[in-house]
Amino acid sequence: EFRFAFRLTVMEKVSELQGLLLGASHENLNEITKLFALCESEDLRVVVAALSAIGKVLAHHRRLAVDSETEGLHELAQWLRGHNKALRQLILQLAASGEVKAQLGAIRLTLMLLKDEAAEINASTKMSGQELARLFGLLPIDSRFPELLTELLLAPRWNSQVAECILSEYVVNYADIRHYLLSHLRNCAE
Repeated sequence: EFRFAFRLTVMEKVSELQGLLLGASHENLNEITKLFALCESEDLRVVVAALSAIGKVLAHHRRLAVDSETEGLHELAQWLRGHNKALRQLILQLAASGEVKAQLGAIRLTLMLLKDEAAEINASTKMSGQELARLFGLLPIDSRFPELLTELLLAPRWNSQVAECILSEYVVNYADIRHYLLSHLRNCAE
């Protein structure tokens, strides 16, 4: 019972921080370190919720920066790029963990972020998608998805649940994911 109450309190903290960081300015942006700190939790649900919140916060501030043509855009872009890279690395650590639930979280988080970033790039009217990706260090799916697959394949263990998640939730539904999966497996076999 105590563990459930503690988790609820921590999850409320994730929501509270996300709400604070989704404001109309960049003034509280350094509070994102508190979300990164929550990624050290022993509770995987808290880790995944914090990583998801970080992804949403970074996307929100990329849009704010581009839409408002923020003064100091390049410094802010560099800051966002660094935090986006840290987010990707944490997700890859989940994939490499060998824990099935962590790996499932890594798969779903990576593909959610890829989908959101693609929508962000396509919706950009202030600059081209390529400029936006370059400015904020958004890596294309043809490098990020294989990177995830490599971590999964090199993990100490994974099972059919991980493979089933990739296949049933993504490969069957998305031709581009199917292409990247098959290409990566072919490259691994060569």
